[in-house]
This record gives sequence, structure tokens and C-alpha cells, in this order.
Amino acid sequence: DIHIEKHIPLASGLGGGSSNGATALKALNKIFKLGKTSDELQAYAMQIGMDVPFFLTGGCALGTHFGEIIRPLEYLRLDFEIIDTGIKISSKDAYGGIDVSVCGKDIEKTEKMLVALKNGDTAEVIKNFHNDFESWAYEKYPRLKMLKQKLEKEKNSRVLLAGSGGALINTPSSLAGLS
Repeated sequence: DIHIEKHIPLASGLGGGSSNGATALKALNKIFKLGKTSDELQAYAMQIGMDVPFFLTGGCALGTHFGEIIRPLEYLRLDFEIIDTGIKISSKDAYGGIDVSVCGKDIEKTEKMLVALKNGDTAEVIKNFHNDFESWAYEKYPRLKMLKQKLEKEKNSRVLLAGSGGALINTPSSLAGLS
């Protein structure tokens, strides 16, 4: 049996299940002295889920392709407010609901964000945040879209869906260049 204590809301898009999967892989490799290389663990991680390879690497990184290509990035301190909306979205439903072939196509925003990250330009980083799950999630869960819009209006901030949802990430207006 494996017991993992977790304090991340279930089905919130915050990577709780994926991080558990990565932790279990690392632990099994160590406990049973399997001697698996990082590449081998990455291959197993992809079989568990698209975000699991990221959690094997950790830190600030960009995951591309189907999540298995991990590129470490410059670290920029960003303070966020994570809002648990209470709306639970299973990763299986989210990945089943979006057209994966059109994901990751907003290369321009990604490149602008990477340049801003390298230059330490917080406002530009936040301006170029994007999430391919948003349009699907807001269509399927109108209350989630309403909460996002309400937060953006009330706090004069930029709000983004966390992962596959249902938590939201709020950036303070001073950081988002919206004040």
C-alpha cells in the first residue's frame, strides 16, 4: 500500500494527482533500488499522465509536446491568489473535452512570456499567461466563467484557470500591470 497525505483540493487543476504519481515513481525507484534513469522514469510518467513528467523535474519549467519535453526556465517570483471555486473538474473529462490537436498553438504568447520571464518583466509574463483548457471549461461550467469575470472586475486583476480547472489563479492588479 502507498499512503500519500495531500492538502491540494481534488479536481482543482493544481496538479495534486500528477505530483502524487511522480512522487510514487521516485519513491518506488529508490525503495526497490530499481536504478531507473531519469529518461526511463519520464517514460513511465507519461503513461500515468501528461503532467507527471513535469513533477519529476519540478521547479519552473515549460512542458511541451504532450508534456514529456521539459525545459527548465528562469525563476521569477510571482505572488498569486489561488481560489478554490468548489467546482470539481476531472482531468479525464477535461482532456476528453478539448481538441488536443489545437493545444499549444499560441506560440506567440508563449514566446513573449518566455522572453519576459528571462527579462524579469512580471507584468508581461502575466499578460501572456494562457491556458488551452479555458474555453472548454468556461463553456462547460458557466459558473466558473462568471466567477472569473467577477474576480477580474472586483479586483481589477488577471484571472486564469488553474490547469484543467476548477481552481482559479488571481494575479494582483499591481503585478499584472492593470492598476
